[in-house]
Amino acid sequence: MEWSVARVPATGHRVEALGPERCRVAFEIPPLAAGYAVVCRRALGKIARLAER
Repeated sequence: MEWSVARVPATGHRVEALGPERCRVAFEIPPLAAGYAVVCRRALGKIARLAER
């Protein structure tokens, strides 16, 4: 999935299954949106907390 922030392509993301109870989350951030890495890092932390439930 891709979206834009202020009309700049922001990031893509994907979730890959690694097994019955494992997965990998990946964010793709183009150089023009490098500042968005902070937002992605926070999102990843929230995803990890939700997965622990």
